[in-house]
Amino acid sequence: MKYRTLFIILILFSACRDADEISFLEVQTNPSIKSSLSYTIVKSNIKITLPSVCLNDYEFFFLLNDSLLFCKDGFKAPNKIDVFNINTAKYVNSITWDKAKFPFGTGSFELKDSAIILNAVSSSKYFQFGLNGDIKKSWNLLNISSIDSSTNNLYPALYPTYFSYSNPIALDEDRLIVSFIIPESFFLNEPMIDVAMVSLSQGKIIVKYKRHPDLVYAQMRASAYPEDLSFAHKTIVGDTLILSYPMDNFIYGYELGTGKLLFKKPMILSSSIVSLPQPLSRSAYNNEQDKWNFRITTPFYEPLNYHYKTNLYTRILHHGIDKETAKKKDGPLNRKLSLIIMDENFNAVGEEVFNHAHIGIYRIIPTSDGFLSLPTNNPEFMSDDFLTISRTKIIRK
Repeated sequence: MKYRTLFIILILFSACRDADEISFLEVQTNPSIKSSLSYTIVKSNIKITLPSVCLNDYEFFFLLNDSLLFCKDGFKAPNKIDVFNINTAKYVNSITWDKAKFPFGTGSFELKDSAIILNAVSSSKYFQFGLNGDIKKSWNLLNISSIDSSTNNLYPALYPTYFSYSNPIALDEDRLIVSFIIPESFFLNEPMIDVAMVSLSQGKIIVKYKRHPDLVYAQMRASAYPEDLSFAHKTIVGDTLILSYPMDNFIYGYELGTGKLLFKKPMILSSSIVSLPQPLSRSAYNNEQDKWNFRITTPFYEPLNYHYKTNLYTRILHHGIDKETAKKKDGPLNRKLSLIIMDENFNAVGEEVFNHAHIGIYRIIPTSDGFLSLPTNNPEFMSDDFLTISRTKIIRK
């Protein structure tokens, strides 16, 4: 009888818990250098004179062929993309579209097959523009996800579509790799699918990339991270889709065309960071101030980048800071981040430490041999007359 009573107590305790304890966050993956490769970091700045039609307040970027940089503002000039040649350091032209035909606020974008795929802010609507600014096609992902009866609980990424890391990846004019957020899914007792391939012409999901059971987000039942720290980052290398997450120490490789899991690899934590923080309890998650404090202080990962000329991977891990430092005027600029460099098998090659004054948060534009960055809140990079871009090359020896 006493065992039965104990069993009931344990069930009740589990059902009423306010937070999770996830062991994978505490696992320190070995940050020691295991690869015999060596490299050199070369830094430089690109300074481009801005014509009067350009406002140096860009938030979204797309780099074409390591040459043409497409830059877009989200609010001050939401119907315009400015194009710059980073190799000649010159302004090229601007692409504009009629506000009356496109009354939405606009967020991130990408180029595919001489067309611009653009999303509307806080909306499930996506548009394809020609390079002359004409709208060619439009889609509503709500219609696509509702057609597949097995995905009734899936909804497009409505909350943070403003951010580039949640934007769909266009494989071609028909197929998109889409991130989903599932409202209240943090507190459901079942694993959810948060990334899928959709066919626009068929109007349905055609490939699902199921969450790995070890994924931190798959283990959360009574707790959650803020929404903008809960999306899968998507990286495509050849026929492999690699999913990574802001608050998870592993990366997950899938066969792009089938959704089959190919590998789970440990990421390399910074040598100065022991673990990632536990998710917020249910009560803290429902407190906006607690969520904000978590956002501005927590360490977290940015997307994984592949650099095909050097056959190296890189990923940024932002270091955590205390709340008082985060609130200071120059606090965010002095915050540290680690650039983790890995070989083709994800073995650590090196770690380079920067501060936010030279890179910023989600301001990385990957290149074939390194990255560009346009940090914010740094007077060196903020000018009405010039667009200054930080360029970092990783030269593999």
